[in-house]
This record gives sequence, structure tokens and C-alpha cells, in this order.
Amino acid sequence: MVHDPSPSAAARGAAAGGEVAADLVALCEAVDTAILSLPDAATVAAVLDTLLGVDSPPSLVVDTSTIAPADSRRHADLCAARGVSYVDAPVLGRPGAVGRWTIPVGGSTNEHGDKSLLARLDELLAPVAARVVPVGPVGSAATVKVVNNQMLAVINAATAEAPAVAAAAGL
Repeated sequence: MVHDPSPSAAARGAAAGGEVAADLVALCEAVDTAILSLPDAATVAAVLDTLLGVDSPPSLVVDTSTIAPADSRRHADLCAARGVSYVDAPVLGRPGAVGRWTIPVGGSTNEHGDKSLLARLDELLAPVAARVVPVGPVGSAATVKVVNNQMLAVINAATAEAPAVAAAAGL
């Protein structure tokens, strides 16, 4: 089941075989797991407000949004107050590589090392991810994403300078 305020995005979800929920509340009441992929932390917080406000919220929230680690921890605390599990699971990979993504997951095991949640995440994310990797407590995956983006920014900056260096060397 899918929901998106953008009609074209909802139509893509339907074309991929998803049932389109009439609204966010209908979605929240119909699913046991909610996978979020939202543009920013404020939008995640607004969706969580709705999701956690229904009588029977989903038991698990998998947040694939690219947000700050502190935001992930804050969202996890909001979920925990309602008895809902939360993991941060931002995507490492470009949209064209869907199916081959790596998804680091923060909060995927409990304090006793129970891996059953990780097995569930492997199954849930299999259509989009080649690898689901536990990286620590909630917020750890968001940190991995920040570090990954920083590494890519440095590579891009160095690559952009290469033609100038080559030209200065007479190439």
C-alpha cells in the first residue's frame, strides 16, 4: 500500500502494483510497517505525528529519508513513546541503481542482539537493496549517510579540479 501527496508519484506506486491509500491516515491504519522516504526531517516529523496519532499505529517505522542523526534519534523517541519501533535506513545509491542499493540500518537489533528485526528488514527492503547492513543504534545509519555524502563531495571536488591541473601541466 502506498501514499504520496503527489498524484504522479502515487500513480507510479499503483503502476508498480501498490494499492494507493486514500490518505495518510488510511495508510497508517492499514499497515503494520511504514517505510518513509521523505524530503526532510520536518516532513518526517509531520508524517510521524499522523502515523502515531491513529488508534493502532504500525509496529515498525523504517525511515529511508536523508536526515541528520539527531533527527533520527528524536523520531525514534517519538515512536518509542507509542510502542512503535523505528530504524533509520537511508539509501546509499543513485535512483538508477535501485535493486542494487546498500542500506545501512541504525537500530536494527535490540539490546540483546536479537537479529529477527534485521531479517525482517532484509525481506522488506529486498526489492530495492542488494545489501542491508546493521551499523549500530538509531542515528548510526544517518551518520553513515553523512560520511558517504562527504566522501562523494570530496571525490567530486577533486575530479572537478583535474582538468585545471592537467591544463596547467600543459596537457
